Amino acid sequence: MNDHDVSLNGIFGFGDPNTPPPKLSDATKVLAELKARLPKSVPPAYWPAVLSQIQHKITEVLDVPISSVIGGAWRKYAPFLKYCDKDRYPPDKTSVVPLADHAISSSFKPFIEIFADEKAVGTLNFEVALSILLEGANVSIQDGKFKTLRLVRGRAKAKLSCEGAVLVDLTSGDHELPGEISFGDGFPIRAGAGSAK
Repeated sequence: MNDHDVSLNGIFGFGDPNTPPPKLSDATKVLAELKARLPKSVPPAYWPAVLSQIQHKITEVLDVPISSVIGGAWRKYAPFLKYCDKDRYPPDKTSVVPLADHAISSSFKPFIEIFADEKAVGTLNFEVALSILLEGANVSIQDGKFKTLRLVRGRAKAKLSCEGAVLVDLTSGDHELPGEISFGDGFPIRAGAGSAK
């Protein structure tokens, strides 16, 4: 990720040292089941360390750049495919494409596997629901890749759930995106043609 991008962590505020990590207390039933599955060789004092590690891992699985979410959604938009034609759009030329105001909705289902004494204890399933609104946007494309997104305004709403229990709900407000989002070395318009860095 770079200085002009933001991750899902940034939207949820988990990258801010003043923001507490997500509380798992609303997922008590699932956590109790996981705790009951711990091997008898594991001392009771181990469980708080497990919870701490789970909270840390949540921020790891949410370290997804918004540019990847946007680029992944745009791959489904057929008019972008013409920019992969190297005869019409040579790799050394950059095309700046104005975009109509639009929204992108996406969901992710990351999970965390719990192990103790090298034995699988269980899995915590999460769901992220994300909505991004882009206004006054244009995207630069070079060599069949999205390179930079410039916005008059970009807003995001998000919700994080664990096993059906809502941990964080930011759907009632807006997270302002930066005016420029970089796709790093480029996000390929065609899937499988490489990835952004």
